[in-house]
Amino acid sequence: MAEFPLDGDMKVCVIGLGEVGLKFAGMAAASGYEVVGVDTSRERRDQATCAGEVSPS
Repeated sequence: MAEFPLDGDMKVCVIGLGEVGLKFAGMAAASGYEVVGVDTSRERRDQATCAGEVSPS
């Protein structure tokens, strides 16, 4: 993952929590970013929430 400066206020929004989106959201969260994931599938949102890495929307 590319490195970006962390300035306490940076947030990431991932639209679509499929194969790529969920992995990207997890990597961003592990790097210290606040992450919000958006998906129309309740199952995908629940997966992200269970991982504890993404705030579902």
